[in-house]
Amino acid sequence: MPKQEPTRRLTHGPTHDSVLQLIERDLQGRPADKLRAIDLPCGAGALAQRLHALGLETHCCDIDPGNFEAKELPFTQANLNHPITAFPANHFDIVVSVAGLQRLYAPEMAIREFLRITKPGGKLYLSVPNMGSLQFRLRYFLYGSLGTRIDRPTFIQTTDDPQMHVRFPITYTHIDTLLRSAGFRILETKAFPEDHRPYTFFPVSMLIKAASQLKAKKSNSYRTTSRLDMLASKAFAIVATKET
Repeated sequence: MPKQEPTRRLTHGPTHDSVLQLIERDLQGRPADKLRAIDLPCGAGALAQRLHALGLETHCCDIDPGNFEAKELPFTQANLNHPITAFPANHFDIVVSVAGLQRLYAPEMAIREFLRITKPGGKLYLSVPNMGSLQFRLRYFLYGSLGTRIDRPTFIQTTDDPQMHVRFPITYTHIDTLLRSAGFRILETKAFPEDHRPYTFFPVSMLIKAASQLKAKKSNSYRTTSRLDMLASKAFAIVATKET
């Protein structure tokens, strides 16, 4: 198969690198070529190409086929706000979703579908921008905005389907609750990047951390990592498994 030349949209950032490191770590000692993975929403397919390079049988899924460029990989068009009828239950060993849940108006549907298509014992690697970080909190405090990616009404999509232009802030605690409610068991929460801590705003960080812990004690439904690295991170990942 000829090597595909890189294009403008087939790029990857530090979050792709960090999620891939988690997957590579968990694949140690396992025959990757016998495992089936899916990346959804896959965007242009940059992360899916890297999953495929690990030896995984990799499938791609997104609402917008016009942005997809990894033509050597199988692609399925699907709206994650609705059931993913193209895939049967217990089909994938690895389900990957990076920067996707904040693009949905019904993330609970997507998570239920992630659970359905994951094999028992399989893993979900889920990452989103960390809207609870100190950076986002201070930005909202100073400017009344979480960022242009949340504020602007349209995005780089190839069709006029309004469901492609949804962006909502979604927090760690919300995702934690949705995962547990769906039936996933959370194995790990990882903040990215690990080596960046807000020393400049250390007193503010400690106040937010203390407030988070106090709220956690008052409410059984509120869950938080209550860690300084989560306050500093621009994104985080959750690794979860479907019980056997």
